Amino acid sequence: MDWNAFYESVREWYHIEDEKTVKTFDLGSIREITATELLYDAPDGTVGRIDLAECEANFEAANGPLVNYNGEKLRCVGGRCFGHDRSFYQFFTAPHTRFSVTYRYGRFERFLKKIGIDWSFQKRFSAFYAIQKKLNEFHLTAIDLN
Repeated sequence: MDWNAFYESVREWYHIEDEKTVKTFDLGSIREITATELLYDAPDGTVGRIDLAECEANFEAANGPLVNYNGEKLRCVGGRCFGHDRSFYQFFTAPHTRFSVTYRYGRFERFLKKIGIDWSFQKRFSAFYAIQKKLNEFHLTAIDLN
């Protein structure tokens, strides 16, 4: 199953909005994650804020509470996807806010990627999982969309 087919199959269940309505920013624009909010640099030069309690409430309103295998309630604030072609965190704001991992390939890197060598993978992987680690510090989580 390709990404688009899978994405459509889980979209309704996980309350994922249409791509055209999602606010998108670069993952590198995230300044700080605290127990209550996420701060990021907006393109207009201001500091954007995402209320994580609101994200949790939005998820629960759409899907009900999320529990782990021990029956403990998980505080889900968004979804995440990590792949070679697209990697992002999507927070359940209204409308949803997405922070994408972007990397621009030069000519030599594009050639290497064609033959199966991707130097940027580890860098993108580290940036992506640093966000998850920070969320976990505050007992927050994101559902996997991949």
